[in-house]
Amino acid sequence: GLVSPGAGGGYGGVVVDGLVSPGAGGGYGGVVVDGLVSPGAGGGYGVGLWLMVWCHRSGWWLWCWAVVDGLPDQVLLDPLPPLPMGESQNLTCHVLEVAPVVNLTVTLRRGADTLRTVGFGAVNGSTNVTVTHVLSAGPEDHGQDVTCHAELSLRPHGPLFASAAVPIRLSVFALPEPPELQAPSHMELGTTGTASCQVTGAFPIADVGFTITMAGQSLNVTTTVVGDVLTSITRLVPSMVGALELVCTVTVATAAMWTTNSRCSVSVPVPMGPPGVPIDLTGMVPMDQSPVSSLSHYHIPMSLPDMPDLAVNDCPGIRTWLQGTWEALSCHATGNPIPTVSCGRDGVTISTTVPELVTRSRAGTYICNATNSLGTQSRLVTVNVECEWHWYPPVPTGTHRYPPVPTSTHQYPPAPTATPAGPATSTAPPSAAWW
Repeated sequence: GLVSPGAGGGYGGVVVDGLVSPGAGGGYGGVVVDGLVSPGAGGGYGVGLWLMVWCHRSGWWLWCWAVVDGLPDQVLLDPLPPLPMGESQNLTCHVLEVAPVVNLTVTLRRGADTLRTVGFGAVNGSTNVTVTHVLSAGPEDHGQDVTCHAELSLRPHGPLFASAAVPIRLSVFALPEPPELQAPSHMELGTTGTASCQVTGAFPIADVGFTITMAGQSLNVTTTVVGDVLTSITRLVPSMVGALELVCTVTVATAAMWTTNSRCSVSVPVPMGPPGVPIDLTGMVPMDQSPVSSLSHYHIPMSLPDMPDLAVNDCPGIRTWLQGTWEALSCHATGNPIPTVSCGRDGVTISTTVPELVTRSRAGTYICNATNSLGTQSRLVTVNVECEWHWYPPVPTGTHRYPPVPTSTHQYPPAPTATPAGPATSTAPPSAAWW
């Protein structure tokens, strides 16, 4: 009988030729095979065969041993990073130094689902094979294990060898939008406030973390969940004055992070008292320049803040000017800080300190505004312009009824040579003419 290598080129088994032919002495010969598989020397695997050889009606048992060194015992999966929801990632499996490849099958699985099964053609000798599948990450994939299984089948003449890679657990996340931070823009020292930070659509919710800091100091937060909206709330207790930065950071495990910030201006509380009343602030400063430390007292005179005020006496609401004179639309306001005053009409601002010639075009209604950091007060001012009229004695009967034409042409009084400190009134003598 004839014993020949198997279909895989001699790896993992034998094929027995079933031909029975005459022996040299005119008899017939043949082969009977009985095999087993057991670990070989050095940790490999082997195929052991008992062969019964017949010759001239006599038989002998022969023991044959063949070592198989191309088993799929090195199956590796490439590491997978956390996957953004909706994006794709290659799942790649490697089977190293395997033979015969034609007997190899590689299967990729996600949980109990088979993603892909691949077979191979004949290749001489042992080789490395790679199988890839494109994963599209969805929320249902989060926490699932992906595996790679390799099977080398030597059936029906040998066993089935199987091996698998170490599973990889999928991590899927989503953080589609930056958080919204809501906080007061101004606070006073010694007061408390509340800030909230909100994010929508983050996944998985159990892995979402909030951090809120004020001036670099981490604050305690309380987080609530309503649907896919997460809101983190903290209590603000500023311990210093100035523009303090508020920062909200949202993370999904270690996969993604969004940060947003705002500023809160913290000031010293304003003392209470009647507006405009002067007050003194008293404090103590340590004096460390001498060997003996001491305290030095200091006083800061100041007055309480006050809204602008346009009193009637300081900014009359009705003015009557004489045509041909020089007048300024003066208005004075009180307040702390000292307000600025502006007057105008039809969107055009006019001076409140420099006198201008009074003509009929200056008649009308103006709006005056007094403004400081605490607010604005407005007042309407109406200007009336009157013409200059002169009385003449009656004309005798039979004479011309109109007064004689003056010998000289009337002119407006000259402009003031210097800018007056307040409202100006013309002192030029009246003209002999009328208009």
